[in-house]
Parts: sequence; structure tokens; C-alpha cells
Amino acid sequence: MKVANSRAAACSPDTKWDPITKYRQPVEPADPGPIHAWLYSADPGPPIEGFLDRPTELARLRRWILGQHERHETALLEDDGFVRAACGSRVRVIYLHPFDTANVGVCPKCASMAVLWQTDPDEYDRQIKARNERWAKLDEERYDEDDLQRQESYGTDPIDDDEQL
Repeated sequence: MKVANSRAAACSPDTKWDPITKYRQPVEPADPGPIHAWLYSADPGPPIEGFLDRPTELARLRRWILGQHERHETALLEDDGFVRAACGSRVRVIYLHPFDTANVGVCPKCASMAVLWQTDPDEYDRQIKARNERWAKLDEERYDEDDLQRQESYGTDPIDDDEQL
């Protein structure tokens, strides 16, 4: 089933040496791995990865990716740019064709989430919200653990927080 308002996507592009600029340029991957679903009308939820998941950054990327369709080019995002696939993976290669759940080699989680997005948007939103809350909790735990290690590395005296400086 082809999913409306979606694009097939892959996690990362290959790179090719450009002899003129002397930089590595992203190119379509020869072996893209599992094909993910980028659902571009779906609500991405609150930011997870700091400034990279900000709504303004996501809106800018969305406009640029959809503009590539007019030029008939696959969208290849640079190292720091990404959008979230339906399964939550970061994707940096967005193809021109829509995501098709019937294709071989698609991400099973993306396929189920894409079907859910088409058939039961409320349940899709509930699952995305639960995933984002789980990720936020993990980020908070990771921050607390890093902060504790930082405190312990300075001995027994507490360190002033950045806000108190």
C-alpha cells in the first residue's frame, strides 16, 4: 500500500570525493539498508534532540525536502541535518517516491506506523506521544547520570549549576 503524504527514506547517504571542492559530497547510498517512511504531514511532537528537532528547523527541512521534488532530485541531508522516520530513526536520504508498505526491505516498524497513521491517526498520535515521553525520560536520566559523574569528578564539594553563575 502506498502511503499518502509520505516519502521512502534511508538512514544515511554514501559520500563521494569531489575533486574540485576537495570535499566529500553526499550521494544516494548503493545499499540503503531498510527503507523507512518519512511522514511529512504528521506532527513530529516536541523537540527531542535540542536545536536539531526544533519546529522551525523541521519546517525549514520539510520545505527544502519537498522542494527537491520539483528538481527531480533525491534529498540528501548533511551530517547535522535529519528528519524522523515513522519508527523514530533519523533519516538523511529522502527519495522522490512515496513509502510503499508492500515493497521488500521496508522497516517493519515504519510499515506498521504508516498504516496506523492512515487508518487510525489518534492511535498513531498516542504512540508517538508515548515514544517522545519515553525518550525525554531517558534524556533526563542520561543528563542526571552525567551531572552526577561531573559532580563526583570534582570531589565532595558541589559544583555550582550554570544557572547560578
